[in-house]
Amino acid sequence: MHHRCSSRSFLVLAVLLVALLLPAIGQTPDAKAKDKLGKHQIRLVCVTSLEENQKVVLASRDADGKWQEHATLELRNPLISDWFPVRSGELHLAVSRNGALESICRFTCTEDTSHGLVLLVANAETKTFDAHFVDPKKEKFEKGSLFIINLSPQAGKVSIGGAGYLVEAGKRALVKPAPNESGMLEMKVSHLNERGEDQVCYDRAVSSDLNTYGMLILLPDKETVLNPIRLSMFGELK
Repeated sequence: MHHRCSSRSFLVLAVLLVALLLPAIGQTPDAKAKDKLGKHQIRLVCVTSLEENQKVVLASRDADGKWQEHATLELRNPLISDWFPVRSGELHLAVSRNGALESICRFTCTEDTSHGLVLLVANAETKTFDAHFVDPKKEKFEKGSLFIINLSPQAGKVSIGGAGYLVEAGKRALVKPAPNESGMLEMKVSHLNERGEDQVCYDRAVSSDLNTYGMLILLPDKETVLNPIRLSMFGELK
C-alpha cells in the first residue's frame, strides 16, 4: 500500500512538472519578445509638426542594427495618438527615404515605465523632432490636474483659478486647480520683460473638467517670447 501511494504521488508530481514546463518549451524567441513588447505602451503627442500628415514609422533596432517596425502613423498638429506597444530601450520615429528608413527622432522608454507620453516638437532647421518623455505614474499625473512643461529658455508664470506658479526654463510642474461651479477657470501665462514687468502672452477661460488630463507646453517664440499650447487628453494614462 505504501509503495502504491508513493508511485501515485510521483505520477501526480510528474504531470504537474510537464504542465509547467510545456509553455516555456513551446515558447519561441518571437513569442517571448511579444510578451516583452506588451509590457510597455507609449502615446505620441505631436505639439508642432514639420508638415501636415507626415507619414512616420515607430521603430527600434535589434541587436544586429536592423529596423524593427512597431507602428505607422501620420503626424499633424496637434495630434494625440492611440497607445502603441513597444519594447523598452531606444526608440525612433523614422521616415522612408530611397527605400530605407531614416530616423528623425529618438527617445528612450525605460524598463520601469508601463505607459509613457512622448511630446514631439518639430525642429524646422534640422527637419527632425525633439522628443520629451513623460511617465504619468512617476509624475503623478492624474485626472483633473494640469501638467506644465517649459521648453523655452525663459521662465514662465502661470496663473490658473487664482493660484500662481513659476515654472523655470526647462522645468516641469504639476498643479491641480480647484474647480468652480461654472466649470471654467481663468488662465494667464506671462513672463518678465526687460523692465522686470509681467508681459501676458495668454489670457483666456479654460475648462476645469475633472475627467481630463490637462497639459500646458510653453514653447519659445520670437515675437511673444512664450508660446503656450494647451492640450486635453481623455481616457486613462496608466
